[in-house]
Amino acid sequence: MTITFTAYPIVFVLLLTRITTIMATVTFFGKPRVPARLRVTIALVISFLLMHIVPASWYDIALRIYSLFDLLIAVFSEILLGFAVGLACDTLLAVFVSGGYLAGFCSSLTIASVIDPLHGTNENAI
Repeated sequence: MTITFTAYPIVFVLLLTRITTIMATVTFFGKPRVPARLRVTIALVISFLLMHIVPASWYDIALRIYSLFDLLIAVFSEILLGFAVGLACDTLLAVFVSGGYLAGFCSSLTIASVIDPLHGTNENAI
């Protein structure tokens, strides 16, 4: 299997779309406290680094994109997939935060609270 250079921009756009959607969905990167320029830079660097480990089947799919409509469908599917992965990561993070809250409640540390810099609210110490 040979990889042609015409597939590189399409694969990069699809990968960048997925990474950007994941970063926009995950709680830490989606907040306005992280500057937009930093988020875009991180997404570009991650996409560029992941370009070298993308499976060859992505290049085959990219070579089958002939029209703008096909590209829009592929980008939309990457947005949906990135949104799903981001929500799964956010849900996993919420499980750990809820577990810490429950552990603090059970160990009578509900009076001890700290300020959560991510959300700007008071949270349990654990």
